[in-house]
Amino acid sequence: MNICIIPARGGSNRIKNKNIKKFNGKPIIGIVLKNLKKSKLFKKIIVSTDSKKIADLSKKYGADLILRRNKKLSKNHIGSCQIISDAIRKIELMNIFPSNIFCIYPTSVFFKKKHLITAIKKLRKYKSIFIFSAIKYPHPIQRSFLFKKNKLITNFPKFKKIQTQKLNSNYFDAGQFYLAKPENWMKYDNVFQKNSMIVEMPYNECKDIDEMGDWKLAELIFKAFKNKI
Repeated sequence: MNICIIPARGGSNRIKNKNIKKFNGKPIIGIVLKNLKKSKLFKKIIVSTDSKKIADLSKKYGADLILRRNKKLSKNHIGSCQIISDAIRKIELMNIFPSNIFCIYPTSVFFKKKHLITAIKKLRKYKSIFIFSAIKYPHPIQRSFLFKKNKLITNFPKFKKIQTQKLNSNYFDAGQFYLAKPENWMKYDNVFQKNSMIVEMPYNECKDIDEMGDWKLAELIFKAFKNKI
């Protein structure tokens, strides 16, 4: 049984009411919930929140269960593994025992059903600790440098004479979804484990949203690629 847990706290440091802000005219968490329901991959879609407004909106857009999170677990520094672990303890008291648990953020509008299916297949085949979305850096990070006090400092000097096409590709967390067995959510405090795997997403079809500039660009990307699950 697959379930999805959406951690959606009420506060936001850089974008006010980020998790319910309108994205191309609709509350962003509503878009995510609608796409998750449409995928038909989940027995239950659960929202963990400290906000009544988010709870009410989530019910409106089809969340199966709302878990009220305490203030201690709603602070900015609290990681996803802690929130998902808290949710697991609560749903087990309700006799809900899923095989696989996805963590999907309320602003993760760029995943598609095929990405989630790939993640489930990889978890089954490779028995990885976590499977999560990732994007390949568009330029070799081995060519990166710092510029401090009017001086250029090469980060990886040993690679400067190697042709770029011979350099290994590097990836970063796309922030669209995370998948693991319940016991691994409970055991580990972050997803970046040696035995974790990725589902690669296209660089130009995804955008992490932290600032208002990111938000506006994400709206344009979403429209341009007509991201339908």
